[in-house]
Amino acid sequence: MEIIEYEVGGILIVKYFLPDWEDRVDPNFDFNRDEFSDNHKKNPYKNDCYAHQLFETPPYDGILVSLAIFEKKISLNHDGKNYQIRGKNNIKDYLKIPKNLNLEVMGDCGAYSYVKENEPPKPFYKVENIANLYQSLGFDYGVSVDHLAVDYIFVKDPVTGKREKKILSTKEKDRRIEITLKNATHFLDVHDKNNYSYHPIGVAQGYDLETYKSSVKSLREMGYDYIAVGGLVQYSTDFILKILKEIETDTKNINIHLFGVLRKDHLDNFESLGVTSFDSASFFRKAWLRSGQNYLSTNGNWYSSIRVPQSSNPRVIKNADLNGFSVEEIKDMENKALKALLDYDKDKIDIDTVLEAVMDYDDLLLRNTDDGNNLQTKYRRTLLDKPWKNCNCPICKDVGISVLIFRGTNRNKRRGFHNLWAFRNMKCNPQNNLISSKNKFKTDKFKTEKKSLCIVPCGSTKIWSKYPNKGPTQADKVYIGSFSKKCQEYAKKFYPDSWCIISAKHGFLFPEDKIPTNYDVSFHDTNSTSITIEELREQAIEKKLYNYEKIIALGGKTYSEIVNDIFTEKIIVKPLDGCKGIGYMMNKLNTLINN
Repeated sequence: MEIIEYEVGGILIVKYFLPDWEDRVDPNFDFNRDEFSDNHKKNPYKNDCYAHQLFETPPYDGILVSLAIFEKKISLNHDGKNYQIRGKNNIKDYLKIPKNLNLEVMGDCGAYSYVKENEPPKPFYKVENIANLYQSLGFDYGVSVDHLAVDYIFVKDPVTGKREKKILSTKEKDRRIEITLKNATHFLDVHDKNNYSYHPIGVAQGYDLETYKSSVKSLREMGYDYIAVGGLVQYSTDFILKILKEIETDTKNINIHLFGVLRKDHLDNFESLGVTSFDSASFFRKAWLRSGQNYLSTNGNWYSSIRVPQSSNPRVIKNADLNGFSVEEIKDMENKALKALLDYDKDKIDIDTVLEAVMDYDDLLLRNTDDGNNLQTKYRRTLLDKPWKNCNCPICKDVGISVLIFRGTNRNKRRGFHNLWAFRNMKCNPQNNLISSKNKFKTDKFKTEKKSLCIVPCGSTKIWSKYPNKGPTQADKVYIGSFSKKCQEYAKKFYPDSWCIISAKHGFLFPEDKIPTNYDVSFHDTNSTSITIEELREQAIEKKLYNYEKIIALGGKTYSEIVNDIFTEKIIVKPLDGCKGIGYMMNKLNTLINN
């Protein structure tokens, strides 16, 4: 059995697979005129490039292709046996991987796409079909057909049309695990019977330590020497480490892949517990998902990109109109902001001049998509440090400051590609890079601090309803409804140094965090674009909320369920549990505070 770790300069590295969503850029995009090239306009797929075509050495070891994303692009040949994707007979040809490039392709089913279904939909996800598809398209690795054993799913109410949370019973989760293992048995049989050339990977699904261990043991007994652990995105790093520790005795000489997990501060420990590969798009997607963490430098520092959206954007036009500006005026301000940034890159103007031009345009946007921190402060830090000037990646050298401008696919995805490169080229520091020092796992390193964190809900009534012209405001002064204020009063009295707010828009907010402007997003409204559980878990990691052993959760049922989903391995105390409504909760809080 060959373990797939390999050495670079004597240091072992865990293989990294990048999930693909057809992420390509126009190599000849004109950043000065903001125009696509003629070749892109004629044939975007033929013209555009993947990240591995832009770098001399790809910033990843392989690509993960989820069949769910490409299902409609895959078709049978005329013989009815072999497959094509966009007319290509081989997945590597489709992904434009040169013959001389040692870049591997792993295929999986994309189980999140059918998580609401009773079982993986047939005929496409029939085991024989998937096994044949991997072989026909020339995949290096093929993952068996699995079904996620999640705690809950969202289903649409047939009457109201609204999404509702449906809790999955233990019996239902066990049934899904049984489907996954049954498919894995059949998948390996089909693979071996037909002498397929790709490497088969069995999926271990579970929902606690016992079920994950049982799944891994079953897959090993079937004969799998490569096992992928699924359903981990929803879990904290602490719990993932516990899973790996639990299955360690059953994975000797077994390759272990982690689906959808990149916890860079713990890759060292993942490897020491047997992990040989993982996939994640988080560093790529951060290029446009968080205002404070869009651009990664090779020393591990994150920088904010500078937002200059197209003035033709309907929302920009609407908000500018509310401020009394014409379409021509906002177009002029947009051009001035872009020109100022390009001039600053050439050292023609100073930082205050460029910031003034950028913020004049930015003030028109009235966006509610920021993460709550002050953008001007972040922009100043980016412009002062000029991280693109110190970067040796071909993207930064080619497009300069344009890689830091948040504006359209060609800039944003290039920034994402840069992040992948920076991730792979960080300094050899076990705290911030992919390179492992092969340290042994130490349980005491992950002991949580014996502290309590109090989490209070946000509220629909905000400071701007009383003072419409008020600017960015500290989070602890934003929510002025009576229940929100009472929850904060409780937190300040009993947990003055360890409390935060959970916002449907901004996620976890410390009291001193600033919220730029009003917003109307609610966890209760399924039609609003509230922050996702996955994003909240990422914030909890970034803000070190998992360092607390006990969580004090205030609020109603919806907030309690969200806290349960995020802090699965923590002690959760709910002082307001059992209260039937706001009035009862207010009375309970008053009693607790006064006594």
